Amino acid sequence: MTENNVLDTVRDADSPIHAGQVTIVQQSDGLAAYVDGVPAGWVGTSETGSVGVLAVTQMAVRPGYRGRGLTYHLAKAAVGYARERGLQLIEASPALSHDAAWGEPYIGARQVFADVGIRTAQRGPGGPPPVS
Repeated sequence: MTENNVLDTVRDADSPIHAGQVTIVQQSDGLAAYVDGVPAGWVGTSETGSVGVLAVTQMAVRPGYRGRGLTYHLAKAAVGYARERGLQLIEASPALSHDAAWGEPYIGARQVFADVGIRTAQRGPGGPPPVS
């Protein structure tokens, strides 16, 4: 983790991570979350062929860090990352529940995206709605 790719550091009483400092770091394939310097989560992102769109392709949180709100930090960081680049939309297919099928990438719960201010734009064909 180098200084030039650190996007955000959060440590406050309102943080859903109950103990520790969360640092978001830009990587070539997405954003990584570190808790007290330990890799704890990741959100895959890529700019799509569509102008002004950031795709959220996958979200993962390591065992031991799950259930403490780290996906909210990752989703919020993806929104900030898109805004910094002037992108207007975030494309994702969040799960309607936490029951992801085995072997399929987990993109996050729909509520996580809603809680960080992303609204549903339209329903995608044959799947959960994309968000913007």
